[in-house]
Amino acid sequence: MCIAITEENQKYLISFLSEVQLVIIGTGNQSILNDTFYLKPSEVIVNGISRDSCKYYCELESEENNVTLYFNETINSSLAMFSQLDHIKEIDLSNFDFSEITTMNEMFRNCSSLEKIDFGNINTSNVIYMERLFYNCTKLTSLNLSNFDTSSVISMRSMFQRCLNLETINLSSFKELLLKKLRLLIAFYMLVSN
Repeated sequence: MCIAITEENQKYLISFLSEVQLVIIGTGNQSILNDTFYLKPSEVIVNGISRDSCKYYCELESEENNVTLYFNETINSSLAMFSQLDHIKEIDLSNFDFSEITTMNEMFRNCSSLEKIDFGNINTSNVIYMERLFYNCTKLTSLNLSNFDTSSVISMRSMFQRCLNLETINLSSFKELLLKKLRLLIAFYMLVSN
């Protein structure tokens, strides 16, 4: 979505900290967020039309819908944010502020129609948990996680479990976590062997 920045709407735009863009398949009353996710969007734009009253569910009229969610509160957890939403086809998180998030557990769990995720220049430096992050995302064929900072992560259990069609994953930024785990394994081995 493109908005011209004028004096009139500049103050309005500054109030939003994060933006999420979704492509949702299907008509009727559809979920745009998992209703257990603790934070409701401040504004929702569906196919270019503002839907202020639309918080977790939206009445969608076309087969493929472009939905933009705006948040004006700091988000510190994305736990189950899109979990179980099997009608989401694409998610663009390139303008989403991850800087305060500490858990990403189950964020995309069972998003079985999800084909594409754009993380942009994601800042995951404070994230501790990434368990079941992509669990059962059966239509994902590739993931670019090259901008993930995993230096604080302590658990990635079942992160890619049941991603049956996932062929390529860019994990080039995961070096720090792997080194940390290797050091722990060596320390444990030294302790047990003495």
